[in-house]
Amino acid sequence: MPAALNLIAKFGALRNPDFPDLKRVLFAGEVLPTSTLMYWMRRAPHARFTNLYGPAETTIASSYFTVPQCPTDPRQPIPLGSACDGEELLILNERLRPCGDGQIGDLYIRGVGVSPGYWRDPDKTHAAFLADPRGNTGDRIYKTGDRARRDANGVLHFCGRGRHTDQWSWLSGRPRRNRGGTEFADRAPRKRRDGDRLLQLRDEVDLLRLRTGARRGDVHRGRSRRASRNCCRGMRCRSGGRNTTRCRATVTARSTGLC
Repeated sequence: MPAALNLIAKFGALRNPDFPDLKRVLFAGEVLPTSTLMYWMRRAPHARFTNLYGPAETTIASSYFTVPQCPTDPRQPIPLGSACDGEELLILNERLRPCGDGQIGDLYIRGVGVSPGYWRDPDKTHAAFLADPRGNTGDRIYKTGDRARRDANGVLHFCGRGRHTDQWSWLSGRPRRNRGGTEFADRAPRKRRDGDRLLQLRDEVDLLRLRTGARRGDVHRGRSRRASRNCCRGMRCRSGGRNTTRCRATVTARSTGLC
């Protein structure tokens, strides 16, 4: 997982003799910074490093790219690579026509890994899972919301997110940009709809106030019994209400219906 690789690189915990039997490293789920990849490849030159790409709607791994050698420029992104067996990655324009080499378009995925859709959400399913525009009967393609291009060698490169494809969700107290089930961390103001009002949330304390009705000062000082009583599924928080940090994730998850 890139987060673990980043943490090890950040603290310089890896030494050259470590993992002498390591053969291959697969990383997926989020973008791995090239600087982190360079750190690992320099300390484990005997291992092969492969980038996997794919959203949850297509069973995570839809393409792969094995890095041939250690990059020299930390600003150079890691390619998405080529489609896995049984998968097909399509780059289409707004009319669902194929883009030529070097042209940037919307990235779609077809193949055995494409899921049937979203549970009990036909509108969302209809918007993201489309019939194959090439006329293959019964085939469906999934719109990832990502933008990509294909180079002359057939290798795919990530080119950012598409417009009008992002939705906001909260997970463990952190705002994330969400398209379907694929999540991308994003630092931006938090917003939450309360009835007909769209609220700007400065931090988890504001979310706790919205959920419990407590005053901001009471939450900071742990004086609100109501906040303490309601923050953890109706039971008093183990912190006694004096340490809101330990219960913010629970409050956030409950407020968004995640638990």
